[in-house]
Amino acid sequence: MVAYSTIAVNTAEMGGGLQIEASFDVIATNALIAGNTATAGADVWGILVSFDYNLIQNISAVTITGITTHKLYGQDPQLGILTNGMRPLLPGSPAIDAGFCQPSAPVDQRGVIRPQGRGCDIGAYEAIVWRIYLPLA
Repeated sequence: MVAYSTIAVNTAEMGGGLQIEASFDVIATNALIAGNTATAGADVWGILVSFDYNLIQNISAVTITGITTHKLYGQDPQLGILTNGMRPLLPGSPAIDAGFCQPSAPVDQRGVIRPQGRGCDIGAYEAIVWRIYLPLA
């Protein structure tokens, strides 16, 4: 299972982000798979079982089954540069607040509490929302 994970900016011959063999079931939920490169299947190659709330940038070589009600396919997730082993979600990323808040995943990879905004973010990174309050006159 690939859950609350980010698979980004990898390179391979097949399935730059994820290569799924026919004899295996790979289930994804709240997964962000983007910016990978390969000769076949830049982001995913094979059959992926979706448990919803996934952002996959390139779906040209993947067959997606399962639940796809809240899918974000073919969108740029707007990831920042690799910092401390993570690629942050930049402001305006479609992954922000687009995920499902699972009680079993109350924090992101860094330990930041989920959610920080209206909802949980898709992937391993929870963007911290800064709010500025102005005093009433």
